[in-house]
Amino acid sequence: MPRRKTLPTALTTAAAVTALMLAGCSSSPTGESANGSGSNEGKPSQAQAATVYDFPLNGMEPVGKGEQLTVVLPDDLKQAAGKEASSVVVESFTVSSHTLQTSEYCAVDISVEFVSDDAKKGLLNSYNKVGNLSDGTDGQKIAHATLYRGEIATLDELDETNPEEGIYAADDGSQIVQVADCASSPQDDDADITLGFSYPGTRNSLGDSYEVYKDFVKANLAVMTDGSVSVASTDTGDWMRDSSGNWIKD
Repeated sequence: MPRRKTLPTALTTAAAVTALMLAGCSSSPTGESANGSGSNEGKPSQAQAATVYDFPLNGMEPVGKGEQLTVVLPDDLKQAAGKEASSVVVESFTVSSHTLQTSEYCAVDISVEFVSDDAKKGLLNSYNKVGNLSDGTDGQKIAHATLYRGEIATLDELDETNPEEGIYAADDGSQIVQVADCASSPQDDDADITLGFSYPGTRNSLGDSYEVYKDFVKANLAVMTDGSVSVASTDTGDWMRDSSGNWIKD
């Protein structure tokens, strides 16, 4: 079955309409915090814990300027998918808005957490065979392996006052910044800010074609001029949540 991108749909109850701001998976792709509980468990910042998005059934509002959103691969999906998910190397992405000194573009800070140090090492080693990136920095390889753009610039190439659209990575991969068009709404996924829960060794081209990329699931972000960040749409491949919130084959 072909992989499909899932977009937000309207919910019918008044409470759900209030909650509908983020996209999640399947026919009702907006999401709550981790495990659908509304909790703020996740990767903490210095000021507060990140809001966790785990592709749940119900909705929540975008995170505000300066707040962190952690997009995680749910344990129950990994258990349901079994072998299909066993080689995925990314555990989560933590994102927040990045303030530029211009209103022409919006930007997000992205950090990638791997399932293990060995998984990260294996992914980096897979780039020994990728032309033009075998001698790249770890940051460029990590960004190329998990985000949906071809060439990755170094972080010191980012001009905060006159930025160019694209992805910029610190040499060690500790910070990745993507500069993109500002979203018109929390459901606008046209900016191509795509987080890929990727398999190692599948980014075999530096081109922009998505066809050469193979990921288990994807999440597309929207960032608005007020600094709010949301999951605008998702692609969960052959998997979807049923009306009880359990993962099933689509």
